[in-house]
Amino acid sequence: MSSLRLKLFGPVQAWVDDQPLPRLRTRKGYLLLALLALRGGAPISRDWLIGTLWPESDQEAGAMSLRRALHDLRAALGAAEAAIESPDRRHLCLSLDHAQVDALEFAAALARFEHARELAAGEQAVALYSGPLLSDFDDDLIQAERQRFHQQAQTLLLALAQAALDTGAATKAVTLARQAETLDPLHEASQRLLYQALAASGDPAGARRAYREFRLRLYEELRQEPTPKTRQCLENLPTPAATMRSAAMPPAPDTLPLFLSTFLGREQNQQALLKRLSQGRLTTLLGPGGVGKTRLAVETARASAALFPEGLFFVDLTTLLTTAPPEALWNALAQAVCGDSESEPQAPRTRVFAALRPRQALLLLDNAEHLRESVAAVTSELLATAPALRVLITSRVPLGLTGEQLQTLEPLSLPGSASLAAVVESDAALFFVQRAQTLRPDFALTPENAPEIAQICQRLDGLPLALELAAARLRLVSLGDL
Repeated sequence: MSSLRLKLFGPVQAWVDDQPLPRLRTRKGYLLLALLALRGGAPISRDWLIGTLWPESDQEAGAMSLRRALHDLRAALGAAEAAIESPDRRHLCLSLDHAQVDALEFAAALARFEHARELAAGEQAVALYSGPLLSDFDDDLIQAERQRFHQQAQTLLLALAQAALDTGAATKAVTLARQAETLDPLHEASQRLLYQALAASGDPAGARRAYREFRLRLYEELRQEPTPKTRQCLENLPTPAATMRSAAMPPAPDTLPLFLSTFLGREQNQQALLKRLSQGRLTTLLGPGGVGKTRLAVETARASAALFPEGLFFVDLTTLLTTAPPEALWNALAQAVCGDSESEPQAPRTRVFAALRPRQALLLLDNAEHLRESVAAVTSELLATAPALRVLITSRVPLGLTGEQLQTLEPLSLPGSASLAAVVESDAALFFVQRAQTLRPDFALTPENAPEIAQICQRLDGLPLALELAAARLRLVSLGDL
């Protein structure tokens, strides 16, 4: 009998005698094969398969769909078709006599590790876990199994990392802890083990850097701070006394928003904006809606933090109506700069002046076009009152103030043609591909799909917001349909 090999971690893949399985007619065929494999050779009721895979069909239509899927699957398996067995008329099963399934091998290796603490078995299981179970399927029935395998892999990585740390293999412990961090970037136990491993490997600065990155992720995702246990773990790491004193100092205020996605395609724009911030006190970043003004302004502000040691303050003006009175703008400024409420006895304008007058800080006013006159008046007052303050505005129109530096942000560069070489050189195309890969890790730029990607970028004029929204649709439709 021919051999069958199934890979269920990540997108489902199958090979018969080391040859890829011919393409099945429907996705349900792959899911049927995966469900049979996950039972580990045990029989599955045909009725259960019908109700699970074709819940919208009645019994007769569902039975017909199952027969068609089985016929298609057996035809694709060819010499290995005998692996699908029918122990009786009501059940199906996948014989494992000549089959290899990565998920089952993972479970067996994990069991050996848990029962005998066999490190080689644990490392074998970790090597087998190459991604979420059946990542190309979103069906509810897969979610529980996917989460179970994910948690097992996470727990196993932590156990192996701790074992490596206990035996003095700090570098190996760092690698394993990093793998655990990849599985769950917000898992605090993984973070604590990572800090300990980094410190043990002679890189306490790397541990503090990892903590800062984790803190940003946690705030961005959940608007939370690390637990006291995690902070205490960092503080207890061996570190020079001077560095500890510096780490204990309160950080400068920073109310800039955080983003999960990678910042791409704006290096030259960022360098130009950094130069303007260093040269003038008022800079306005201009561009149409969706071109990425907010993201560029925030990333540039964060990159220029050394110029503003006493604070980076962000005010989102989209929350204010066009008809909002000037007092509403001062209230928004007071909440961003002072962090207080309207119950304070002093007027918002007075509190903002008192807070910003002595500071070498940056104030970022985002989306100012609909409040142009009010923002211009407030900005003039602030710059006249706070000599070390600098203001960065994002808007579709200039404020028209004396000394205002203007920088226009254009859409991302478009492919010059539909060739792969031209698409690779396009910032818009690379942005689209990167955003698509965050939702579909298997998505890649190829010579075959380069013309479609080029067409999408051109139709959307290289606008980052439009490209990001389009990429999100790839969870539901194909690239051609999009």
